[in-house]
Amino acid sequence: MKYLIATACLAAFGFGLTGCLSRPQTSDQPAIASVLAQKEGASLDCEQILIDGRQIMKVQIHGWQFLAAIKKIDVSGCPELFRTAWFAYCATWEKKLKTENATEDTLDLISMMKGEIGDLPALGRRLEAYDTEPAWQRCEQAATQYGVLPMAISN
Repeated sequence: MKYLIATACLAAFGFGLTGCLSRPQTSDQPAIASVLAQKEGASLDCEQILIDGRQIMKVQIHGWQFLAAIKKIDVSGCPELFRTAWFAYCATWEKKLKTENATEDTLDLISMMKGEIGDLPALGRRLEAYDTEPAWQRCEQAATQYGVLPMAISN
């Protein structure tokens, strides 16, 4: 009986070890989480918000300013899968702005962006990625594969 229990424990440990080895290293998590936090900060820094009382009436974002801010975020410590998704996200933003003939002064407006003041971070995330969402979703998927849950970072 002791042999059976020892064998079962060893087998369970072996399966657990195999699972750990097949997952990406957790040392990548802080780097990815830092990039996501910096991106959210860049979004908030590049927004122009009209508030009436405690209600958000309108949110706009300076696209070129946001693009410049996210391009400055250092992703060198992130795994290749995430870096690739990140660079594609930045390229999508650049293509979007060029297609729209946006200038440095152009503000993107989402008229349906309304809500309570406490909703600002979530509104910003939705605003800055509204038409770059597929590229952003690839960043989220890569982050999730490395154990970083984009919890409130989704759009």
